[in-house]
Amino acid sequence: MLNKVELKSHQIGTVKFNNEYLNNELKKLHGIPFHTVYSEYALGTWRTSCLANKNGSFDDGLSYEYSGVAQITGVGEQFAYFISLIKKTFHWEYIKSIRFFSSKNNGMIIPHRDYLEFKKGFTRLHIPIQTDPLCLNSEQNFIYHMKVGEIWLLEGRVPHSAGSFGVTEKLSIVIDFDPDCNLSFLFKDKQCYNPQRNTEIVIRKKFDNHCNDSMRRLHKKINNDNFNEIVRYLTKIHFFRDVKCTEIFNWLEEICDRAENNLLKSHSITMRKYFIGED
Repeated sequence: MLNKVELKSHQIGTVKFNNEYLNNELKKLHGIPFHTVYSEYALGTWRTSCLANKNGSFDDGLSYEYSGVAQITGVGEQFAYFISLIKKTFHWEYIKSIRFFSSKNNGMIIPHRDYLEFKKGFTRLHIPIQTDPLCLNSEQNFIYHMKVGEIWLLEGRVPHSAGSFGVTEKLSIVIDFDPDCNLSFLFKDKQCYNPQRNTEIVIRKKFDNHCNDSMRRLHKKINNDNFNEIVRYLTKIHFFRDVKCTEIFNWLEEICDRAENNLLKSHSITMRKYFIGED
């Protein structure tokens, strides 16, 4: 079931792909290298690969606030169609980085807020190039799906997550822009700009007492060896049950507290601060 609500993250436009060129680019994606940076956010298979960045060096997968224009990397040079389409759709002079995001096989990212380490951060747009109805994104207590060719503003300052639970690998082009530029000014092709403030959300089952009891009983199992698997299990819950993504941190602390494991409870508190900036 779907319903519509107004989210901070929302579709702001559409790009029309040439299907033949798109399929050729997708085939090339299987042979490119991916970065290990920001792997602390990943649960399962979730990766990035850089097409353009501050210095044009693929080996540097970090994000930077800087003056100047993004330089195409060696990987970016292999994707002439995507680069050409981006230059046609957007004003390149406002771009700070371009990356592929890939996730599959129940790959997820831990709920978090972006740009905690930056002064301003970026205006971040996502363009799915391959997806599945069970490739899902979240914003606080809402779940939504981005379709191929849609251009989405992802408001990363709000707690959010993402997961791929279908059979198809989710692939997106993610572009970081100068945050001081008005959103509409980013578009060279104004026909591609069409903000849709109301987002279709996925209606999930209720988080009932049975779910809560099952979660709380994890204190009998949690230990140093399976901590990451518990995090993975808890992260997945909010995609299918009506509960906020940030509840994972409350659950972790309660489970560790009930297990009387002070080391893991301290680690859980550190995770909360690192990922969403709360003590």
